[in-house]
Amino acid sequence: MKLIAATSPFPPILFFMQCLESDEIIIEKYEHYQKGAYRNRFMIAAANGEQRITIPLKKGKNEQKRITEVEISYEEDWNRQAWQTIVSAYGRAPYFEHYADHIQPFFTTEYTSLWAWNNDILKKIIQLLKVDLNVSDSSAYQKIYEVEDNDIRQTLRPNFDVSAIKFKKYAQLFEDKHGFMANLSILDLLFCTGPRAKDYLKIE
Repeated sequence: MKLIAATSPFPPILFFMQCLESDEIIIEKYEHYQKGAYRNRFMIAAANGEQRITIPLKKGKNEQKRITEVEISYEEDWNRQAWQTIVSAYGRAPYFEHYADHIQPFFTTEYTSLWAWNNDILKKIIQLLKVDLNVSDSSAYQKIYEVEDNDIRQTLRPNFDVSAIKFKKYAQLFEDKHGFMANLSILDLLFCTGPRAKDYLKIE
């Protein structure tokens, strides 16, 4: 089965669950930027509950720009602030120090292209998870894929209803205060479970 997905920084856990169920993963390269989706944002667990981190983009992102043409804006010091937010949220996580040196460079190196940033992040996360995935970019825009393929380009969004999906629970830092928060960024799973992360991604 093919999984057809959109680009995303530090994708949600459900994305990787579906990756492990797929023979091939195709990342959509020829779509126009989709506002309100995961293209430039991800969710973490913080002291006050779920917290969204958004990567600011240069003007013109909504002018029918292809996703590969969208540029990250560094007019504000968002990358340093985002990293500090992550440190504040996960500094006490069991495996934060184990992975921090792999993740921090994405917030200290300035990327022009959102596509390139997301792509490099995905490669790094796959490496850290130690999973073997067959990932490639789409060669052209295809509106409809085969029925047997799993097209999540439009469904895997922050407001997507995941209540019917059974996520394996793991110990989160703020679970005693907010309860278990499902389908956060893969960073949450990595920092909290470390090498066991890929076991949590397997669908039962």
